[in-house]
Amino acid sequence: MNGCFINLQESTGRRAAMEAQLRMLGLHGAIARFEAIGIEGLPSAGGASRREHACFLSHAAAIESAPADGFFLVPEDDAQLGRAPPALLRDVDALARPPHCHLV
Repeated sequence: MNGCFINLQESTGRRAAMEAQLRMLGLHGAIARFEAIGIEGLPSAGGASRREHACFLSHAAAIESAPADGFFLVPEDDAQLGRAPPALLRDVDALARPPHCHLV
């Protein structure tokens, strides 16, 4: 299982909390930090605020960095993962079978 969590460089507290959560769930190392795009110099776009635009661009860049063949988890740094995701995410073949989801 591969993935990354989106985190602004200056959000060190959120990074530490997410890394602690990933360690507790046995996912540390499988999900790496992905530096978020900040709002500096970024225009608003399509009615979205600069912050929303930066968030969208960060998610798009994280997804583009994913391997083409496989499951890739992309939470934000404030996601609260329960105890079930590690087992579910390790069985990626089950995710592709109905009634499971292709996008969670």
